[in-house]
Parts: sequence; C-alpha cells; structure tokens
Amino acid sequence: MKTVIVVTILCLCPTLFSQSKEAEATPPKTKEANPTVFGIRLGEKLSIPECKRSNPKNLLPGYYDSLYTSAIRCYERDDARTAKPNAPIVSARVDILFPTEEIPHSVTFFDSISGQVVDGNLEYVTIVTCGLDCQDAALGMLKEKYGQPSDLTEEDKENGYGAVFTSHLAVWSQFANLRVEFHGTRGHTDEGIIYIMTSKGHDLLLERAKQQTQTGPKL
Repeated sequence: MKTVIVVTILCLCPTLFSQSKEAEATPPKTKEANPTVFGIRLGEKLSIPECKRSNPKNLLPGYYDSLYTSAIRCYERDDARTAKPNAPIVSARVDILFPTEEIPHSVTFFDSISGQVVDGNLEYVTIVTCGLDCQDAALGMLKEKYGQPSDLTEEDKENGYGAVFTSHLAVWSQFANLRVEFHGTRGHTDEGIIYIMTSKGHDLLLERAKQQTQTGPKL
C-alpha cells in the first residue's frame, strides 16, 4: 500500500489558527519568499501530470504508481471517483508523488506530500517529517530557504512513557506571499510536520478549523 501524507484538520496546530491581531500592529509585508516546494509553485495550477490510473472506468479507480514511488512527479486527486482522468482540478486534495531520488531522506521517509487545490491553483502543501531525530535537519533546511524564522520557540513535551523532550516550533510569517510553519513533533516523537501556505491557503485552513469547532461533537 502506498504511504501518503493526509491532511487532517484535527492535527493542525493552534499556532496555525491563532486569531491574533498581530497583522494590524505590524507594517505591511513587502518581502516575498520563493513560492516553490520541490520545484512545484504554490498559487498556480499544477504543472505536473496526473498519475496514470489503473482503471479509469472503475467507480473506485486506483493508480498505476500507488504501490511504490512514482517514476515521475505526478499527482493523485481525492475526487478521482467522479473526475475524468486528466480533467482540470477546480478544488480537490492531492497527493504529489516523487521519484525515490528526489525524496529528501534527511527529513522525511515518505514518498509524497499532500496539498490542496483551490479555484484551480495549488494553495498549500504539508510535509510530514521523521520527527525528533531529524528536526534539526528539517529546521536547517527551512532556514536555508526562508532565512531566520519570525518566531522560534522550544516546546517541552512528554511521550507516553513519561520522558520529556524538546520540540522545535518555528514560524515564518514575515512574507507577503507565504506563511511557513514547522512543528518538530506532533503527537509522536517520530513524526513532525511542515506547512507551506499562500495567504489563500492559510485563510482556507482557518475557515475549516472554525467550521470544525462550530460543528464538532458536544457532551
């Protein structure tokens, strides 16, 4: 079975959805960050092809490259059940698969990243990292690309055995076109996550979190 990175609103961290008025008290953001993630541009239509489907006429179509990493960069869409192969994406979650040699093994062991297409454009992606063991390498990779974070804190967390460890929490909010967040761990010591979002993608995540709060289970 293919390992994929699934975006779930339940796992999104409070920092991402803080409703502070910080923006009102700070000067307008004019600096822009490189909008590419592994060569794929955010805020634009996906420039890579859809992965080949194993049976396009099946009500539950799979993909030829689902068992292992794809030989090329391609995407799998979560609405494949109703969308025709290679049909334009208007709004759908996607899993972007990479050839083995393109996977940054120093920070992740997964063969894909997840993203969300909104109004035809890819507006955010998430990258699951290998957690505590590689959080320094992941932070270093992000600093190399985006510079020093606007906020960097160390969170003391405790695992199921009572052991306390320190987890990085870094936020890059200084850019006009992107917001980046890195959580060294989330729930488990062997898993962390990176969020890279356009303003539109960030607004969408905020709205989804708000809706979940309003419609969530009650006692």
